[in-house]
Amino acid sequence: MRHDTDLKGLVMSAANDSQPATGPYLAALREVLAREYPEWGSGALSVAGAGLNFLVCRAETARFGALALRTPWVATLVNDTDGVLDARRLLRQETALAEYVRARHPRTGVPRAAPKR
Repeated sequence: MRHDTDLKGLVMSAANDSQPATGPYLAALREVLAREYPEWGSGALSVAGAGLNFLVCRAETARFGALALRTPWVATLVNDTDGVLDARRLLRQETALAEYVRARHPRTGVPRAAPKR
């Protein structure tokens, strides 16, 4: 799995100092997708949700159809509960859990993520 840190250091939103503005992130994500994953044929990209640690985008791709892409606001997460965490570590853990559930529980009827590499 490839990781890119192009999304770090972007301007914070004046309306909410705790969460960056999404416009610069979408532009940076478009550039990363075009450069690192040209075979996906990425098209439309929009914000699907924004949380404390991650921005979730919907990407339309020729190869996979609609995808949900999670990107951290910052590369290193710092909070009172967990201390210092590399955001990529959390994404790797979520990928491993999604792959485990898909492999061992294929007929649960519950939607499960299908990680793309």
